[in-house]
Amino acid sequence: MNVCLIKVGKMIVFRPKEVLFAMLALLLYFQIYIQLFVSPFQYFDEALSVLFFLYFMMVLSKRLQTSHCTMLIMIVAVVIIGLMGNYTAGVRTDIKPIINDMGNTIKLFLIYLGASSYLYNHLKKEYVVKYIAFVFKGFVGILFVCMLLHFTGIVNFGTDVRFGLNSFQFVNNGAGQLSVMMYAIIMMLTADLKNPGNVAIKKMFIIMALIVWISTLRSRAFMFVAIYCFVYYTVVIRKGKFKLNIKNGIVILGILYMFGVEQAESYFANDKTARANLLRYGIRTMKDYFPIGAGFGTYGTDVAAKFYSPLYVKYGFNRIYGLAREYSVFARDSYWPAIMGQFGFLGLIAMVVLIGQWVFDVLKKTRYNKYTFVAGIFIAVTQVVSSIATATFFNFVTVAIFFMIPLIFSDDIKQQAAKFVKFR
Repeated sequence: MNVCLIKVGKMIVFRPKEVLFAMLALLLYFQIYIQLFVSPFQYFDEALSVLFFLYFMMVLSKRLQTSHCTMLIMIVAVVIIGLMGNYTAGVRTDIKPIINDMGNTIKLFLIYLGASSYLYNHLKKEYVVKYIAFVFKGFVGILFVCMLLHFTGIVNFGTDVRFGLNSFQFVNNGAGQLSVMMYAIIMMLTADLKNPGNVAIKKMFIIMALIVWISTLRSRAFMFVAIYCFVYYTVVIRKGKFKLNIKNGIVILGILYMFGVEQAESYFANDKTARANLLRYGIRTMKDYFPIGAGFGTYGTDVAAKFYSPLYVKYGFNRIYGLAREYSVFARDSYWPAIMGQFGFLGLIAMVVLIGQWVFDVLKKTRYNKYTFVAGIFIAVTQVVSSIATATFFNFVTVAIFFMIPLIFSDDIKQQAAKFVKFR
């Protein structure tokens, strides 16, 4: 039943299911703020992941997209390998940390599968995109005004000095945290360009968001803004088909090198840094517990730091800044070292296949519209590249991103792209 609210053509309609999904997505996205005032809300991402994965399992008995089948197999493989690692290595045997870490490892893939299945069957995605984009425009406007106040010295929204300037972090716990939040904003505002409306105003908000992102003064902000502009220029302005050919590969690698090489050297070339030690001992752990690793909650994750892993004591992490028991802020800031240490060689292969299949799924289902294709390429590149130096696939903000990604899929993929395994 339609109720008056949102204008579509000459009619104003209200779509309850679409509004509800948009509200869930926005609550998940702004969880980073809400949980500061409502403590139990910190578990909202886990609860929503379980809810939508249960829906995915319900429709699984009828049919399953082949791309999702591969992802599900790899998720199960990672879980089995992790539990076997816990059993054989004996580093972590208490149930609570194991279950917590298992959830943190797979929840974003579970919510992606669940949201994809639900949106495929029930909702008009363009309306949800419109609702979320409307809120994001308001948020970008607030960020932009606060950024101007910050750099004019009227109000201070950040104390971290880079390039001789105080980076803008809004009310977040660091500019890096705000930088992570910009992925979803850019993705959704770009996807909204295909919907009816004033395109010039929509593009203005995208430009404002890109400026806010750059104001965080993070190297990945410069890097990803440059990549976004290149992909947008190639696909939308030149009206070309973006392919991973030699030319585009050289441009993207050049951008990554220009903005990322210095950061990579500071992270990994200096063997005294936390990230360099996490990588080195992650490889060592993978070798020591070959081929299935040490198991859940043992290395490189938030749980491993919270329930200080015996491996950290063994490796002398107490003497390394940012990895010590009393101050372990960097002990949860890497992704692939954690994968290598916890799941070993076999788990590493399973996770590479899982993320690779996710990238393939996103690119395949966004390619039918130039704006969604730009958004798809952008989000796939940013998440994969970010995982090299940060724990992006463990971050609960990324759960919100994965929940929103299926919204940018083209509706016509139902006949053109989606292949199913049917069950009788």
